[in-house]
Amino acid sequence: PKTSLRELHAFVKLAPKVTNYIESVAFSPDGEMLASGSVDQTIRLWDLRTGRQFGDPLTGHTAGVTSVAFSSDGEMLASGSDDDTIRLWDPHTGQRIGEPLTGHTDGVTSVMFSPDGGMLASGSADFTIRLHDTDIRSWIKTACERASRNLTEIEWLTFFPGECYRQTCAQFPPEFVDERDVCQKNE
Repeated sequence: PKTSLRELHAFVKLAPKVTNYIESVAFSPDGEMLASGSVDQTIRLWDLRTGRQFGDPLTGHTAGVTSVAFSSDGEMLASGSDDDTIRLWDPHTGQRIGEPLTGHTDGVTSVMFSPDGGMLASGSADFTIRLHDTDIRSWIKTACERASRNLTEIEWLTFFPGECYRQTCAQFPPEFVDERDVCQKNE
């Protein structure tokens, strides 16, 4: 069920005080979550049904968070900051997706996903607009083309320590067989 204006008003009263003023807010596409970006360098995710914060604040920016936006499918959250970077997040887990997107030479003032979620536009105090590819399949394809191989065992265990090995570059042979017991049971 969608959140009514009356429920939103109640949410505003219920939300605990954050540590500094909020610069940006965005609704998730399903209307169940609100993201807020603050000058305290954090992003907070709010449950619109209860008015309570989901988990801990998302951290990683080194300056105030000036803009937040959800992808149209709700699977990705972008945050722009006065630290000149954009970060991508999984709003369901709070985990960062990849490294910060860079290129701006002054604070990022606005972020917005394309309707299909494949691109992210960012505006900046450096008087530029940048377009960023946010399609994970495109990232994998580019990484495979540049590396000309799959991840090595050390790389896989470094970046995906809790996951069983999967061949990500179909055109190249697997680099190793994951011999951990839990992974052998899943085959």
